[in-house]
Amino acid sequence: HAVGTDFPVVNDIFEYVYGVMKGNIASSRVGSVYHLRGVSAAIVTTEVIRKAQEKYGVGPISGEEFRWAMENLDLTAERIAELGATDVLPPFKITCADHEGGGSARFQQWDGNAWHFITDWVEPMKDITRPMIEASAAAYAKEKGITPRSGMSMGSDCG
Repeated sequence: HAVGTDFPVVNDIFEYVYGVMKGNIASSRVGSVYHLRGVSAAIVTTEVIRKAQEKYGVGPISGEEFRWAMENLDLTAERIAELGATDVLPPFKITCADHEGGGSARFQQWDGNAWHFITDWVEPMKDITRPMIEASAAAYAKEKGITPRSGMSMGSDCG
């Protein structure tokens, strides 16, 4: 994900959090790689809760409802733009069968003063890695006596 403060979501953090003296880290750390990693995680969590409440109603949600929403999250480029987080995180879709949400990454380079993107979002080589992950997961499940989930699970097709 990105680093820096040139994003609407970061401007909102300065205005609505630091502007009312509610920030809990030095304002100079806002926009750091660690800070924006946390912002990205917060965006995903908030959008999952929003999706769960759209389906199950506003109010507290259960773990099963959260899981359903997580496995049906489609964070589009348009929604990311609405949140002011374009380039902070990539568009992605999470499913029961793909908890990675695509797994794309971007590479950055340090020039002595700042980080700069040197690639667009790069897609993983799932044709190579996915069979290895599946084989490892199957071996682990067998070793531990775990029955992997399959079929429909709360509306998520994991079969």
